[in-house]
Amino acid sequence: REFAKRAILLRMKHSYSGCRTRTFFVEGAQALPTANESYEDTENVDTEFVATTITLYTRLTQWLPDKYFFEYNPPKRQFNIEDVLDREVFVTDATWSLEKFFCRRAKARSVMVVNGESSLTDAQVWSSLICACLGNLLIIVLFAGFLAFNGVNTVGILVLTALFIFFNREAAKNLYKFYDSYNDTLKKRNPNSKNSETLYQISETHRVTRPSDKICWILFGCEIFFLLVFPFWMLCDIGNGPIAHLFALLALFSAFRHYFNVPVVLTELGNLEYLDGKFIRGRDFEEPTLEDKAEDWLEKNRLSKIVARISQGARKDTWSNIIAGITVIFFLLFLAAFGAGSNNGSEADTSNLLHDFEYKPLPNTFKYPTCSLTSDFALPGSNETALADYTFLAGIAYNSPESMPELLDTWFGKDVAQDNNELVEEYRSGLETDSAVHYKLITFPKLNPEFAIVDIRGTNNGWDMISDAQLWSAAWLAQAVRAVLPLGAIWSPIIDNVVEMIGVLQTETLRHVAFYVQTADFVDHLKDQNMFKELRVTGHSLGGGLAMITGAQTETPAVALSGPNTIITRNTLEPKVSLDSLDKYTFNIIPDRDPVPAIDDPAKNYQRINCLASPSRFVDCHTATRSLCDILYTCGSGNRPVLCECVAFGYPEPEPTGDRTFKRACKAFL
Repeated sequence: REFAKRAILLRMKHSYSGCRTRTFFVEGAQALPTANESYEDTENVDTEFVATTITLYTRLTQWLPDKYFFEYNPPKRQFNIEDVLDREVFVTDATWSLEKFFCRRAKARSVMVVNGESSLTDAQVWSSLICACLGNLLIIVLFAGFLAFNGVNTVGILVLTALFIFFNREAAKNLYKFYDSYNDTLKKRNPNSKNSETLYQISETHRVTRPSDKICWILFGCEIFFLLVFPFWMLCDIGNGPIAHLFALLALFSAFRHYFNVPVVLTELGNLEYLDGKFIRGRDFEEPTLEDKAEDWLEKNRLSKIVARISQGARKDTWSNIIAGITVIFFLLFLAAFGAGSNNGSEADTSNLLHDFEYKPLPNTFKYPTCSLTSDFALPGSNETALADYTFLAGIAYNSPESMPELLDTWFGKDVAQDNNELVEEYRSGLETDSAVHYKLITFPKLNPEFAIVDIRGTNNGWDMISDAQLWSAAWLAQAVRAVLPLGAIWSPIIDNVVEMIGVLQTETLRHVAFYVQTADFVDHLKDQNMFKELRVTGHSLGGGLAMITGAQTETPAVALSGPNTIITRNTLEPKVSLDSLDKYTFNIIPDRDPVPAIDDPAKNYQRINCLASPSRFVDCHTATRSLCDILYTCGSGNRPVLCECVAFGYPEPEPTGDRTFKRACKAFL
């Protein structure tokens, strides 16, 4: 019990003490400081370049009464693992390398031998300085090149690069500090001396304040409640039992590692002398023998390997930053979702749709083989433009119900297609639990009253983004792991099973409100009511992914535009989707360099199309209008209108079929 209390108090004091950090150079030191002594107290510190950093938290604790936070006077040295291990990185003429100075960690403790038999040559030192200068210059050039790649103009590049240099000016200052301290050391050294003299770069942390035992226990209780008890209770309250038990198991394991932490104990001790081992420091003799030195190094090497395996270094910081970043992103998505809510879509502008111009199929070239889809996917009236028709419908799913009559009349002709918003709203009003998914029902009463298309809207707000993450984040992570593994493709046959295991943790509550559940139920409802003999599903982006899931689950042909795929995700759905259903009922239009359909693996039926956006604007390839222009230009527009924006996207002007010139017709868009 006493051991546990002591370990927890050490951890809390280590975590919540107010600290200051000082960085400086030590010139010409011939011996290491004794145990628990600060390098700053030695006579060889270059006081010209001492940089002190005190956090806002430390200043706040200094203002509090001593009964809450005790203030040290003078501040107490706080050790790190390198101090505990008494580990120095020596740079000699034999261990020197060109990049070692530039590529070291910012606060790494390094020792440069500047005098004696193993001292660096002047050529080696100057080479390191020049390499560091060129390395920093290369970073600046890469930053400016990145701006130019993304289309920033010259003035913007100059301004942003100047700001980048300003905010990273410490790199140049550190180079000058090193150069000046090195010159000072050269002035002091005796060229006839055989003793090795060194130049240290030191970063030391001193504890300014420490919390009282009472504050430590209060903070410990807050950590246990907010980081363990409260999340566990919330997961149980929403019915997510599997996640709750997994969280409890991992949290308890992490808590033991966090509070009973060997590196923290060692850094509080400050050295290894309290451990079982014989070390030169602290022993009663003036000059150690070679045997003493050998034994000292053997002990340090043994304990260094042990502590290195249990210490927390850069890996912990890296993963903590990654997890914190993901948490912040999801938090911002929730804020955006609650703040903006959902919406019914945008208003339409049909002035960009031109009936007196046309794109003819490219002569003597291969059109997309799917320009005219099979009869299973054909729309009433014309199959020549079926690919373009589905692309157009997927794009207008973002528009409001009030805009749909004008859009449909302009594309298909007067009263050919209708948006049955009343039927959709009537169905949704009878649901016990509604979701934020938006979809339309497009019918063709004049040409074929038994044909209809369910048109699902893509990502348009925070809730849509959360749905994207819910459905495809596991697949994306699995793809990323597969991509970095050597011969990662050999894991493709089982990667869907791995994602399925992750999906088991998803609760029935989350499955019930998943977007695809309502769209699939709506299609089943239409089939059960025998309203239409021929049903199709389409959508763009998230809507495309939902369309393919809906089509595979309900055995309804689905055409997606830039939709995330479903091969890896299929076993996490409810009900699960078979490979055969995806191959038989789904079709995905995939623009080049579009990042969204790169998520998950595609089924057998898909069509890749061109994207003329610049390499730096690959996100533009996800635009539905750009995809429609490519299909109209490649396949021919037939009896459908062409778009003014196509020329702005890099396609040639369409041929006129009337008296207007293209520039006159599209004056507002060019």
